[in-house]
Amino acid sequence: MATEYVKIGSILKPTGISGEVKVDPDESFEKDFYKAKHFFLLINGDYVPYFVEYVKDINHFVIKFEDIDTPEQGVILSLKDVYMRESDISSKTYKNQKQKSEWIGYTIVNQDEVIGAIDEIIMFPQQIMAQVTHNGIEKLIPLVDEWIESLDQRKKTVKMLLPDGLLDI
Repeated sequence: MATEYVKIGSILKPTGISGEVKVDPDESFEKDFYKAKHFFLLINGDYVPYFVEYVKDINHFVIKFEDIDTPEQGVILSLKDVYMRESDISSKTYKNQKQKSEWIGYTIVNQDEVIGAIDEIIMFPQQIMAQVTHNGIEKLIPLVDEWIESLDQRKKTVKMLLPDGLLDI
């Protein structure tokens, strides 16, 4: 089975004099930044591991990688995306999104009214949304666990109890 890599952020630029780099993590992976012993960067088409000396959060995330000891070495990493192996990710938000991404093509039903098929699952900070076309108009429906009554994998339906007026927005 092939290893799956997930983009969890981007390196912005070097900071300081010891090769540290400023990083912009995806919000849902911030805890993973603290726990990781290494990250992967895509270099010439290959995922190359970079081992972490330390991570700091001082108004922004700063990572010090082993063997990157000068700003000149750090600048080579500027604007590169940061990846983790999917198997190493602990983020509950990511795992919840991954599970719900399998619902693309499922039909959302609200109190016996067919709303529409899920065209896309979109991740916003702290919220997973289903994009559906309802009455010819694209709508975003929050996939809030409390609003989901049932999931029928055989019929490919998500039965929900949506708040009144949500579809009028």
